[in-house]
Amino acid sequence: MMKPLLLISRCRPRIRRSLASPSNGISIIERRCVSTDPRPFEVLENTNFDLEDGDSDGDEPHNKKRLDIAIVGYPNAGKSQLLNALLGTKVAAVSRKRHTTRNGILGVRTQDSTQLVFCDTPGFMTHVNDKVGRDLAMTAKGHMRNVDHSLVVIDAAKAKLSPDYTDTIRSLLWNAASTKFSIVLNKVDLVKPKTKLLDAAQVFGSMADQMILEKMKHANPQLAQHPNLPHTPPPALMPEIFYTNARQGQNDPGVQDVIHHLQSVADDMAEYRDWFLPEAHMVTPMDYAARVEEIIREKLYRQLHREVPHQILQRNRQCELVRNDTDSTGGVLVIHQDLLVRTKAHLQLLQKSGGTNLLRIHDAAVPELRRLFQCEVLLTLTAKLITKNRR
Repeated sequence: MMKPLLLISRCRPRIRRSLASPSNGISIIERRCVSTDPRPFEVLENTNFDLEDGDSDGDEPHNKKRLDIAIVGYPNAGKSQLLNALLGTKVAAVSRKRHTTRNGILGVRTQDSTQLVFCDTPGFMTHVNDKVGRDLAMTAKGHMRNVDHSLVVIDAAKAKLSPDYTDTIRSLLWNAASTKFSIVLNKVDLVKPKTKLLDAAQVFGSMADQMILEKMKHANPQLAQHPNLPHTPPPALMPEIFYTNARQGQNDPGVQDVIHHLQSVADDMAEYRDWFLPEAHMVTPMDYAARVEEIIREKLYRQLHREVPHQILQRNRQCELVRNDTDSTGGVLVIHQDLLVRTKAHLQLLQKSGGTNLLRIHDAAVPELRRLFQCEVLLTLTAKLITKNRR
């Protein structure tokens, strides 16, 4: 077994938590206390809470608390995978293609009287010229302004930091500094040697400190003229840095450390707030149909190349659980989903070789749907061309 590597924090940590991780060889992770300034969370209203994970204990806790958290980062940093790991179940599609996440995906983790509300945001980029990219960046900025805490997810395995990439991370940290935030160096399993994680922590930690100071100067112009302005922000404002391998799920020590930290931040809040989801066993406001779409969408992104998945519109014609009174099983989830495309070329791609691509998407989605809903699944996928009259 590889001997664990000791990671020393870039500045004196106020708290240290020892972790032993066979997957990433990290045994010490930087800890710093972070306070929070609660703000309202602008989320979906009038949602459908059909899907319930786990068992309800029936006991209504008193003195409820809630921490609203935005998960932000550059495309392909592993934000959606981190969300799934934090929740212990899949609610967000994961693929290597950029902009797999178009709309904020909400997930909730409840422990005792505290509810952590996560929002997975679209990939953030500043050097984009298309309207879609700009709109997605504005979506991420809006979430960061309206949460209590942000998790800035950075790909620790990214070898080259281009000027555009660095500008994007700086902008992310600037916007995250509107409230409290933490830095999550993800994909640590791909970093070799592990000593490179020290360099990454130093680079992005220093960048964060600089953005916090710039934010302080922007809020108080007189501060910029102060002759003894410190080179680092107050320790209470400095973000914690975590090292995660989100592909391991919630069993990853780094993911567990993030959960414990967020739980402690929420517990330290003086203000009591109602939960976002009414029951402790609920993990998302997404209903059956929405979660079905998300899983199938992930398979579309993984099976189809280039920009084709972005051009497909999913429409559930049928999505219902059929039970037989004489059947002791959980019934059958019957799904009939249309995949609508705008060009004949895309239609031919889905239907080529006798529907080989559709079959691959079907075969990849069904086992995951069975695991999620704990019942038999009957899935039918149909590719259709959107005519002008139907647009």
